[in-house]
Amino acid sequence: MTIRVVGIQLAKATRLPMTAVDNAEVETRAGLIGDRYHGSRHRQLSVQSLEELTEAEVAFGPTIDPLLTRRNITISRGRLPRTPGHRWSVGPVQLEVVRDAAPCKMLDTEIGDGARTAMRRRAGVICRVIEGGHLSVGDAVDLGGDDTAPLGLEEAYAVETPHDNRLLYASWAATYESGFTEAKGYRYHEHVADAFVAGRRPDGPVLDVGCGTGLVGLALRQRGVGTIDGVDISPEMLAEARAKQADGAVYRYLIDADLTQPLAMADDVYAGLVSAGTFTHGHLPPDPLDELIRAAMAGARAAIGINAAHFEELGFAAWFDAAVADGRIGPYEIVTIPVYENSSTNKADDMSNVVVFSVR
Repeated sequence: MTIRVVGIQLAKATRLPMTAVDNAEVETRAGLIGDRYHGSRHRQLSVQSLEELTEAEVAFGPTIDPLLTRRNITISRGRLPRTPGHRWSVGPVQLEVVRDAAPCKMLDTEIGDGARTAMRRRAGVICRVIEGGHLSVGDAVDLGGDDTAPLGLEEAYAVETPHDNRLLYASWAATYESGFTEAKGYRYHEHVADAFVAGRRPDGPVLDVGCGTGLVGLALRQRGVGTIDGVDISPEMLAEARAKQADGAVYRYLIDADLTQPLAMADDVYAGLVSAGTFTHGHLPPDPLDELIRAAMAGARAAIGINAAHFEELGFAAWFDAAVADGRIGPYEIVTIPVYENSSTNKADDMSNVVVFSVR
């Protein structure tokens, strides 16, 4: 189905209400004629997608009027391209992405409390006009290749709630490995698996926490780990994990669960806990570690990957120190590993702390 322009909106001044029009002239290197940003150097045209607005409505509750978001162009569907420099077209108008459009503070006033948070990463994109033209409602839109821009860490790091996670990974599951892990040279899962198998543990099953498509489980199986269960919030990612094979199915059980809530697991079940990419931006704080330790048997070995840039500021260091002091875990070791094949040690997001410890 062709993506089309379903709305053109402009305002003559910053605080004036937006006006919907059926046609407008867009000037090369200047923007929408008659709009308050016409002539800006970078913010020449803003575009939003009804599909992303619908996602925001699910998170927010009430309907969000496209006029109140103060974007110039509304398109019928599709996830907008957000990579700076990406070229695409709206009708005859050629655009270049400058940046993601941050939701403004006025949204909570104009739409309702919580609207700004719900609109994060769904508030459209800011573009330069590479070639102008006469724009009309009904014009076709070309997002520049696929109808959806490739998803990546920017989207993953932007999530804030369990619902955000479900929405993101429902869209990402089918292309996560081909579009991200292979394209980016992602090797984090392999290094976490190496850290886990480097030490002794009791006999028993291992729990892959936030197992996603099963990359960690596959790496564990390739390193001789036998019985593996996986838990994740996304049914779509679990479906990909279920298809993983290494002399049979990689996983014994796959569990659909929100790790921010109590887990329907017995005490003292697992001989090992492994996690890569779950305790990071917007995904999980340290609190769920309490439930995971409850489900682990005494002596269980754990290797938990935690984004290095957030180990201190999000409270992980304090949690581990308290857990040692309380006798819940033994002394822990931090191993810093690269996330990608070509990770730079000068970039915090290119490195991750793997916290290795034993459950008491």
